[in-house]
Amino acid sequence: MNEQFRVEHPELDPDITLTKIRKMKSCILLIARSTGMDLSTVAYAYAYFEKLVVKRVVTKANRRVIAATCLLLAAKINEPRELNYRKINSAAGKIMDISPKEIAKNEFSIYTSLSFSLFLGPWQVMPHLERIQAATLSQQR
Repeated sequence: MNEQFRVEHPELDPDITLTKIRKMKSCILLIARSTGMDLSTVAYAYAYFEKLVVKRVVTKANRRVIAATCLLLAAKINEPRELNYRKINSAAGKIMDISPKEIAKNEFSIYTSLSFSLFLGPWQVMPHLERIQAATLSQQR
Protein backbone atom coordinates (compact mmCIF):
# COMPACT_ATOMS: atom_id res chain seq x y z
CA MET A 1 0.00 0.00 0.00
CA ASN A 2 2.86 2.37 0.77
CA GLU A 3 4.36 1.73 -2.67
CA GLN A 4 1.06 2.42 -4.39
CA PHE A 5 0.66 5.60 -2.30
CA ARG A 6 4.15 6.72 -3.35
CA VAL A 7 3.33 6.10 -7.03
CA GLU A 8 0.06 8.05 -6.75
CA HIS A 9 1.67 10.92 -4.79
CA PRO A 10 5.28 11.34 -5.97
CA GLU A 11 5.22 15.04 -4.99
CA LEU A 12 5.02 14.23 -1.27
CA ASP A 13 7.98 13.84 1.06
CA PRO A 14 9.22 10.27 0.53
CA ASP A 15 9.70 9.81 4.29
CA ILE A 16 5.95 10.28 4.84
CA THR A 17 4.27 6.99 4.08
CA LEU A 18 0.61 6.08 4.08
CA THR A 19 1.28 3.95 7.16
CA LYS A 20 2.70 6.95 9.04
CA ILE A 21 -0.24 9.15 8.04
CA ARG A 22 -2.72 6.51 9.20
CA LYS A 23 -0.82 6.05 12.48
CA MET A 24 -1.01 9.79 13.18
CA LYS A 25 -4.74 9.78 12.44
CA SER A 26 -5.16 6.86 14.82
CA CYS A 27 -3.32 8.77 17.53
CA ILE A 28 -5.48 11.85 16.92
CA LEU A 29 -8.58 9.72 17.37
CA LEU A 30 -7.23 8.13 20.58
CA ILE A 31 -6.49 11.55 22.08
CA ALA A 32 -9.92 12.84 21.10
CA ARG A 33 -11.70 9.86 22.59
CA SER A 34 -9.73 10.07 25.82
CA THR A 35 -10.68 13.74 26.23
CA GLY A 36 -14.32 13.49 25.13
CA MET A 37 -14.05 15.44 21.90
CA ASP A 38 -16.67 15.40 19.18
CA LEU A 39 -15.88 13.24 16.13
CA SER A 40 -16.33 16.27 13.88
CA THR A 41 -13.33 17.82 15.64
CA VAL A 42 -11.30 14.76 14.72
CA ALA A 43 -12.42 15.18 11.11
CA TYR A 44 -11.21 18.79 11.16
CA ALA A 45 -7.86 17.68 12.59
CA TYR A 46 -7.51 15.05 9.85
CA ALA A 47 -8.24 17.66 7.18
CA TYR A 48 -5.66 20.07 8.65
CA PHE A 49 -3.07 17.31 8.88
CA GLU A 50 -3.61 16.21 5.28
CA LYS A 51 -3.35 19.81 4.06
CA LEU A 52 0.01 20.08 5.80
CA VAL A 53 1.18 16.77 4.31
CA VAL A 54 0.33 18.06 0.83
CA LYS A 55 2.15 21.34 1.55
CA ARG A 56 5.19 19.27 2.57
CA VAL A 57 5.19 20.76 6.07
CA VAL A 58 4.95 17.32 7.70
CA THR A 59 8.17 15.36 7.94
CA LYS A 60 9.08 12.11 9.63
CA ALA A 61 10.64 14.10 12.48
CA ASN A 62 7.75 16.50 13.16
CA ARG A 63 4.68 14.44 12.31
CA ARG A 64 3.63 13.76 15.91
CA VAL A 65 3.79 17.36 17.09
CA ILE A 66 2.00 18.55 13.94
CA ALA A 67 -0.77 15.96 14.35
CA ALA A 68 -1.28 16.90 18.01
CA THR A 69 -1.26 20.60 17.17
CA CYS A 70 -3.83 20.04 14.41
CA LEU A 71 -6.11 18.40 16.97
CA LEU A 72 -5.65 21.28 19.42
CA LEU A 73 -6.48 23.85 16.71
CA ALA A 74 -9.48 21.80 15.62
CA ALA A 75 -10.71 21.67 19.22
CA LYS A 76 -10.35 25.41 19.60
CA ILE A 77 -12.34 26.11 16.44
CA ASN A 78 -14.91 23.31 16.43
CA GLU A 79 -15.73 22.04 19.90
CA PRO A 80 -19.24 23.08 20.96
CA ARG A 81 -18.25 23.31 24.60
CA GLU A 82 -15.24 24.50 26.53
CA LEU A 83 -12.50 21.90 26.81
CA ASN A 84 -9.58 21.62 29.17
CA TYR A 85 -6.66 22.18 26.80
CA ARG A 86 -4.19 20.93 29.41
CA LYS A 87 -6.03 17.61 29.37
CA ILE A 88 -5.63 17.48 25.57
CA ASN A 89 -1.92 18.29 25.83
CA SER A 90 -1.48 15.71 28.58
CA ALA A 91 -3.20 13.01 26.50
CA ALA A 92 -1.04 13.96 23.51
CA GLY A 93 2.02 13.63 25.71
CA LYS A 94 1.04 10.14 26.81
CA ILE A 95 -0.13 8.85 23.44
CA MET A 96 2.35 10.58 21.12
CA ASP A 97 5.29 11.21 23.47
CA ILE A 98 5.42 14.98 22.94
CA SER A 99 5.45 17.75 25.48
CA PRO A 100 2.82 20.45 25.85
CA LYS A 101 5.62 22.99 25.31
CA GLU A 102 6.29 21.51 21.86
CA ILE A 103 2.63 21.85 20.94
CA ALA A 104 2.47 25.44 22.20
CA LYS A 105 5.72 26.29 20.42
CA ASN A 106 4.36 25.02 17.10
CA GLU A 107 0.76 26.21 17.32
CA PHE A 108 1.18 29.54 15.56
CA SER A 109 3.46 28.20 12.84
CA ILE A 110 0.94 25.44 12.07
CA TYR A 111 -1.83 28.04 12.02
CA THR A 112 0.30 30.09 9.61
CA SER A 113 1.01 27.04 7.43
CA LEU A 114 -2.75 26.54 7.18
CA SER A 115 -2.96 30.12 5.84
CA PHE A 116 -5.03 31.12 8.89
CA SER A 117 -7.90 29.11 7.43
CA LEU A 118 -9.31 26.95 10.19
CA PHE A 119 -12.93 27.14 9.07
CA LEU A 120 -13.42 24.44 6.45
CA GLY A 121 -16.28 23.71 4.10
CA PRO A 122 -18.39 20.60 4.59
CA TRP A 123 -16.83 19.02 1.48
CA GLN A 124 -13.45 19.14 3.24
CA VAL A 125 -14.62 17.64 6.54
CA MET A 126 -17.48 15.27 5.73
CA PRO A 127 -15.44 12.55 3.95
CA HIS A 128 -13.26 12.25 7.06
CA LEU A 129 -16.23 12.28 9.41
CA GLU A 130 -18.04 9.59 7.41
CA ARG A 131 -14.97 7.31 7.50
CA ILE A 132 -14.52 7.86 11.24
CA GLN A 133 -18.17 7.08 11.90
CA ALA A 134 -18.10 3.99 9.68
CA ALA A 135 -14.99 2.70 11.45
CA THR A 136 -16.55 3.39 14.84
CA LEU A 137 -19.70 1.48 13.89
CA SER A 138 -17.74 -1.51 12.60
CA GLN A 139 -15.71 -1.61 15.83
CA GLN A 140 -18.87 -1.63 17.92
CA ARG A 141 -20.23 -4.69 16.13
